[in-house]
Amino acid sequence: FLDKYFKEYEVIWVTDAEWIAMGALLKQIVTSDDIILMPGGGYFGDLWESWITYKQLLECFPHNIKILLPNTMTYREQNWYDSKSVKNDIQCLKSQNNIFVFWRDIHSFSFFKKYKDLNVYYAPDMALFLEHSITYQNKKDESILLCYRNDREKIASKEHKIKDIVSGCGLKYEEKDIHLNHYLTLEDGYTAVLETIKKMQDYSLVLTDRLHAMIMSYLAHTPCVATDNLTRKLSGVYPWIKLDSIQIIDNVNKINEQLIKQMISKKEEKRQLLDDEFD
Repeated sequence: FLDKYFKEYEVIWVTDAEWIAMGALLKQIVTSDDIILMPGGGYFGDLWESWITYKQLLECFPHNIKILLPNTMTYREQNWYDSKSVKNDIQCLKSQNNIFVFWRDIHSFSFFKKYKDLNVYYAPDMALFLEHSITYQNKKDESILLCYRNDREKIASKEHKIKDIVSGCGLKYEEKDIHLNHYLTLEDGYTAVLETIKKMQDYSLVLTDRLHAMIMSYLAHTPCVATDNLTRKLSGVYPWIKLDSIQIIDNVNKINEQLIKQMISKKEEKRQLLDDEFD
């Protein structure tokens, strides 16, 4: 994205670990003219610890231009309007000059857009920018990928019944999480993402509660049934996709043989590219 739109800028990558280890030194190096970009994702809130690091970063550079790339609100308390953590984070943003916050899901954006004194925008998940990087291959086999979370965002808990249902359809399945559980270099990470999307083209259907498994299914042109997880980010990001071959359900118990067969039989649809949104 930066290579395409901001070729005239020099981009310096700093990882979380590097910031934690060398924040004091980096603070001396960064000038007031530097623009600070924070990666998108689902760390904004108290569900994950990463937001603490990013808030510390914001506080170190209150006057620099700071851009939070498309994110999602992730809080333990689901009633955002009464949450003390949410109110504290709103005050944190209001204390900043030159901060621009992008939300990738409609739930977070709808909540935040009422704060007229904040620069809040609605934009696609950054992974959807990969749409032009994928070579489409229509070589599906008769197997299904089961890709379910096993962390604090998980709410689906009956995968064993899904396996029985898939077997009842006479189909094979593979269980695999897209989370690799180890650190990668930027280059290796990019390669791993493209390889995962390419592998997803082999399946007839993906069943998941992971947002990026749903997005990768979309990029791979593979049908997907996605169950919303604790943060509701799948249903929140879905409006960017809006395909009949990608379905959102609110409960894993709604998966049955009829739905599986129906989704596998979905034909390739004409899709609306998101180039204008990224422009």
